[in-house]
Amino acid sequence: MENITNVSGNLYIQNNGSLQNINGLQIETVGGWLFIGGDDNINTNLQLTNLNGLSSLASVAEDIYISYNSVLTDISALQHTTFMPLDGYGLTIINNPALAVCNLPNFCTYLSNPAGSFPRNISGNLAECINEVAVAEACGISLCPPGNVTFTTQTQVDQFIIDYPNCTQINGYVAIGNQVQNLNGLSNITEITVSIDAGNATALVNINGLSNLTNVGQDVQFINTPLTNIDGLSSLTNIVGSVVFANNIALTNVNGLSSLTGIGGFLSIGDNTALTNVNGLSSLTGIGGFLSIGGNAALTNVDGLSSLTSLGSYLFFENNAALTNLDGLSNLESITHDIYIVDNIALSDISALQNTTFGPYDGYGLTITGNTALAVCNLPNFCTYLANSSDTHPRIIAGNLAECINEEAVAAACDAMGVDDFNNIEVTAYPNPVQSVLTLSSSNEISNITIVNMLGQKVLSANVRSTEAQMDLRALPAGSYFVKVSAGQAVKTIRILKQ
Repeated sequence: MENITNVSGNLYIQNNGSLQNINGLQIETVGGWLFIGGDDNINTNLQLTNLNGLSSLASVAEDIYISYNSVLTDISALQHTTFMPLDGYGLTIINNPALAVCNLPNFCTYLSNPAGSFPRNISGNLAECINEVAVAEACGISLCPPGNVTFTTQTQVDQFIIDYPNCTQINGYVAIGNQVQNLNGLSNITEITVSIDAGNATALVNINGLSNLTNVGQDVQFINTPLTNIDGLSSLTNIVGSVVFANNIALTNVNGLSSLTGIGGFLSIGDNTALTNVNGLSSLTGIGGFLSIGGNAALTNVDGLSSLTSLGSYLFFENNAALTNLDGLSNLESITHDIYIVDNIALSDISALQNTTFGPYDGYGLTITGNTALAVCNLPNFCTYLANSSDTHPRIIAGNLAECINEEAVAAACDAMGVDDFNNIEVTAYPNPVQSVLTLSSSNEISNITIVNMLGQKVLSANVRSTEAQMDLRALPAGSYFVKVSAGQAVKTIRILKQ
């Protein structure tokens, strides 16, 4: 056969029990496919150890199929052979129990292509050729697409697992478009190194295809989806970046986050109008950024946050119409920045925050406004905060109820409770009730006196440099007022009655 250089059809080398080598071949091209070995669990070519006789083979027009060669150890002669997947086999190397090396340069190039268009079947061999994953590692290639992945259509999602059946890690971000209905094609993915962004996935109804996803390197974002649940995220234990669930109008729970223990960035849950609870966050102990919960009209409690102990930024609750208390935050020890509680019309109890430390940072400081059912705000830590100057510790308290109606009401409630101000100053006001002149006396030098009405409006003010001062109140209508006495950085508020 030394004079045969071209085979117009298929080339079969099989059922040669005594064949030890094929050195006599000088074949350069094969017009069909190359088949070496047996099939149906039958070992053939029982003594063939290498394919050196094919070292001149430059091209195979179709597939390469190497199977059931019991002693074959070397296929390197094929390293310069080009081939194309036309019959559905592509590159098939199976059940060659002595074959340990398959990372030929041309095979590596072939494997770097999507499996849907470049089929492959590698299994039952040895060591670095035992399966496709081992060969890919030996080649130094990934079995996943390079970089970021964007799914615009459902067909693209469905095709992913066909093209990349052994892909478990996407080295980039995943973007979900508005024609995608489910993510079943991602069922093998365990890690996304950057983010998953379903920022406007308006057709997405199911994310169970993410059930094996354990780690996301940056952010997780689901916005404007019709999802009713996020159970597909149940294997997620850690998110390095931030988490956003917003405007998912059918989402009733976040139980899919039950394994999540930490979020490196912020957590924002907003405008999910059917969300009734956050019980799925019961394992969450820390958030590296802020916590924002707003516009969730059906949310009645945040008990699911009972394991949360720290926030790396601010706490933000706004416009949660059915939220009655913050009891789920009773274990929250520290908030690095501000507290912002605004327009939660059913909120009547924030006492869970009484042991939480916080500090002014973003300009909000302590902001409690428009919570029309909230009557008590004189938590010990809030009182201590309010005893500081508003220059360093900004505050806005207004539009709440009773002793929380404004800053002065809260300060008076703090004094009545016996909470000392920042510098432990003592201030007395007499007579009280007063008809005309009010005398104020302090243990420290008074710098300013401001009198406000029950609406928080300033009605009188005076700068003072003395431990005692008098204010003429005869022009004021009868009623209750708050007197704010500033002494250095300390502020004392006293409630008086004008007759």
